[in-house]
Amino acid sequence: KGATSFPIPPALGSTGEPSRGEQWVGGAARQARRRGVTVGLSPVLDLVRDPRWGRSEEFFGEDPYHVGVMGAAAVRGLQGPVRPIGPDSVFATLKHFVHGMPQNGLNIGPSDMSERMLREAYLPPFKAAIGAKAAIVMPSYNEVGGVPSHANEQLLQQTGRGLLGFQGAYFSDYGGVGEIAELHGMADDADGAAILAMRAGVDADLPEGSTYQKLAKLVQAGRVPQASVDAAVGRILALKFEAGLFENPYVD
Repeated sequence: KGATSFPIPPALGSTGEPSRGEQWVGGAARQARRRGVTVGLSPVLDLVRDPRWGRSEEFFGEDPYHVGVMGAAAVRGLQGPVRPIGPDSVFATLKHFVHGMPQNGLNIGPSDMSERMLREAYLPPFKAAIGAKAAIVMPSYNEVGGVPSHANEQLLQQTGRGLLGFQGAYFSDYGGVGEIAELHGMADDADGAAILAMRAGVDADLPEGSTYQKLAKLVQAGRVPQASVDAAVGRILALKFEAGLFENPYVD
């Protein structure tokens, strides 16, 4: 509220000018940081492949290379050209890993794709933006290969960290950890959802962490390794130290 309204991603993408996108996104980052924001839930690297998908206004376009170039520019605009981020920058969050093309154009619908399609179309934009040193990746709501992304160890660890080289933090989509049980039925309850998400490597349970509030008792019961929680906390604390939040926690 009260900030500058810049063109939406399809308009940014249609310019074909990554430098202009970097400039505009950088302007949004400066204004956000001055209001106390340190994490931007952007850029969205999904591909526009089905016009029925109601979130198409969030996407740069349909071509993997083009979206990757624009996404990397957005990361530089949000975070600045190098890490650690400066006082006028915010952390970038790459979204959504990996939506693919949800069946029937429904946002949470499963995405049925071959390994070739995943690597050829949907991973390259993330590879480009990870190469620009994006700090955070957000798993998608849907299933990939029949497994919800928030519980998908193959996707987040073997593909995200192993294949793409991502070393930052995984932040959940809004209520995505709880939906492992509530929507997908892969767990019986919030305890089971927290166990699966932590095992997959989800570091933060957004927005209010209601599911991860179970972690203390799950560690005490031996159902979640202490080392897994330590690693997640460490990645989040690293971001807070990088942003200078312990030295300067407040804004004017």
